[in-house]
Amino acid sequence: MIIENIPYIHMDDVISCSMSACLSMLLRYHGIDEVPQAISESFGRTFMSEEFHSWNMNAIDMERYEASEMMACAQYLVNMRYAGLIADIMPTDMTKVKLSYIKRGIPIVVTGKFPLLSGKVSNSVLIRGYVDDYFIVNDPRGNARTGYRDRYGENMVYRRDDLVRWISSDKAYLLRILRAPMRRRQAFQKQPAVLSQTG
Repeated sequence: MIIENIPYIHMDDVISCSMSACLSMLLRYHGIDEVPQAISESFGRTFMSEEFHSWNMNAIDMERYEASEMMACAQYLVNMRYAGLIADIMPTDMTKVKLSYIKRGIPIVVTGKFPLLSGKVSNSVLIRGYVDDYFIVNDPRGNARTGYRDRYGENMVYRRDDLVRWISSDKAYLLRILRAPMRRRQAFQKQPAVLSQTG
């Protein structure tokens, strides 16, 4: 099974962050017609902002506190900027990703340390499907199975066990974006750490 209508966005000189590339893919899937370069620039400004770091340091849930700052930044940016969408960070059992997300048409982003020819590199990938014990992944960096010698990463087929190892644990944090009622967005935006910075 594969979730259709997800564009592939590759890291390049303009989009130098795998998380912002994955975020661009998710937003395009949800109908946000914004060029990846603009999303990448907005992501970079948000990541460097005092507002985001104050919000992240005052995390009121362990998922946001323990997940990567890049993932937290994507959550913050979506929830503060894009009306009608809500981003969540959640721990998940990777053995349940197929039923909990992919079969329900919900692509997800995970982060970890992926293999290079020598060593490892921090990377984020978007999981969009599965076949048996393999996940179908859009990898902005390229093909992890070649140590990223191959720079094209659309619809990569990664073994579940390999992906679990690369993201460090069978209990991984993931980013998802859903259509959401306005009251959920308002609840997010009224968190004290946000109000203290934005007034």
